[in-house]
Amino acid sequence: IPTPTSTARTMSKGGKPTLRPPRENCTAPAIEQFPKPLMGKWGRRHGGLIIHILVAVYTFLGLAIVCDDYFVSSLDRICEELRLSPDVAGATFMAAGSSAPELATVIVGVFFAQDDIG
Repeated sequence: IPTPTSTARTMSKGGKPTLRPPRENCTAPAIEQFPKPLMGKWGRRHGGLIIHILVAVYTFLGLAIVCDDYFVSSLDRICEELRLSPDVAGATFMAAGSSAPELATVIVGVFFAQDDIG
């Protein structure tokens, strides 16, 4: 028995085929929200992975240097100016400073990527 194009054939609990309307997914896949890779599959298979690893290592080293030289020292200076004890400084500013990257990730995910993160 041919079925119309607007319905799909499924099996009910009793084993008899039933017709149901087709399911439509109106949302775009989440992967389409992000930029396409700079290299194709061929480039990644022929040495591109090494470039990706080198860029990641360079980025992490840069982040470590910036955080160590500027971010932590500025938090220390703020705590000195406010005359906070080391316990209070560690519980407030250092805790907020260490969770700032996660907060930024959630903000980007919710407001810019329109995702359900957070």
